[in-house]
Amino acid sequence: MSRVEVNQYVPSPCAAERYSIIRSCLIELQRCGKIKPDEQTVETNKQAAERHSELDQDELTEDEVTPIGGDDDIYGHVHVPSYGEMLTTPKTKADKLTQQMESLSIESEGMSGRDLRRLPTLALSLVLHGNQHFLHEVTSAMGKAMKELKRRA
Repeated sequence: MSRVEVNQYVPSPCAAERYSIIRSCLIELQRCGKIKPDEQTVETNKQAAERHSELDQDELTEDEVTPIGGDDDIYGHVHVPSYGEMLTTPKTKADKLTQQMESLSIESEGMSGRDLRRLPTLALSLVLHGNQHFLHEVTSAMGKAMKELKRRA
């Protein structure tokens, strides 16, 4: 039996899965140093650091226990909200990043997981130039790259 004979339908990911894929891509870009924090992120992380030092490890959420880059990198860590955090944050208090990621996950309906994983690379190559970018620039560029992918399809 050859690979051509095997044909299995894999459905497009649901909104939660699309959001998780986009989030994991952003976290990986951050880990690689392609995303840099803006002033609001540094301020938010200072508040998180204060909370981190005041509470026991048992009281912290999973994302608060050890930021990417360890404790030394807490001010350079960009918190990318999970799908659950996005759903529980009131729309009036949701920050720009949460709104952009929610919009990306909604607009990407019908795209495959593979196409979603390609978005950051396309965003960096087609729209953005240079080494480091703010997170809101990357998510905006991913939206443009998504529209380009859909246009080509």
